[in-house]
Amino acid sequence: MAKNKILATFRVDEDDWEAFKQWSEKRGNSASGELIRFIESALGKATLDDMDTVDKKIEAAIASLRAELVGEMASTKK
Repeated sequence: MAKNKILATFRVDEDDWEAFKQWSEKRGNSASGELIRFIESALGKATLDDMDTVDKKIEAAIASLRAELVGEMASTKK
């Protein structure tokens, strides 16, 4: 661990924590990573999602559009 970093602990509802961890995983990040990203954003240190997150969002949007297009093409062939 870097010298200028501390271990922060806090209490949170167990169900909320589990839901947050699942949400973070869906975004391709850990719960700790999302909390760090939030803190950096709140302090104005980071304004954009990291490129991996942006890439995943783009890939998900493309996959959704592709599925929609395939569905429309299949329905026009009937």
